[in-house]
Amino acid sequence: MDDWIWGYEKLNQFLPWHSSFMNNEDLKFLLKKNNSDFIRVISTSTLKNFKRILTFDYSIGKKFGGYKKMERTSTAEELRKEALHNPEIKDSIGISDNNIEYLQKMVDYCSQRNVNVYFIRSPQHQYYVRSNERQLMAIKIDKFKNIDLLDFDRFPLKAKYFADAGHLNASGATIFSNWFNGLLQKGLLTQKSKEDFVKKELETVKKIK
Repeated sequence: MDDWIWGYEKLNQFLPWHSSFMNNEDLKFLLKKNNSDFIRVISTSTLKNFKRILTFDYSIGKKFGGYKKMERTSTAEELRKEALHNPEIKDSIGISDNNIEYLQKMVDYCSQRNVNVYFIRSPQHQYYVRSNERQLMAIKIDKFKNIDLLDFDRFPLKAKYFADAGHLNASGATIFSNWFNGLLQKGLLTQKSKEDFVKKELETVKKIK
């Protein structure tokens, strides 16, 4: 999982867009973890951002926010095979202490500015690999016990509403978004126990055909 933070592929993809918002401590962290690839990427990142300045391209809307819909549909058999044979899924199920540390920093940043924080887990197919579930819940209790987890992991959607085992496709996202909006209209964020409210609402949902 750490490779998703400082591996070359992710650095090259994200650093040009995120470096402007990073402080020296963050950049030194990446340099320490992967100095060779960081030096390669920071030079191309600087060049890309310099070209954006020269062309007065200051818009970040195309990279931040919004939603890129996934049109692919899956069958249950395809998702089962994906879970069994996809090495990327198996390699990404570890817990990264560095990820947890930076998540804590984001929570602290929001808290200092009186911004409410909620953890949300979006729907995943029943074949999605969940081998770190106990670790995940232990971290939640140990480090983030005062933050509500709105857990929609088991939202009952059939395979055809998934692009892959961990992501809804456009149709699935529309169905879930409309349902979630209904929860907000019912006063989800004003509930004393938001987690219990979500659980009760999920119990009333029949599997969507």
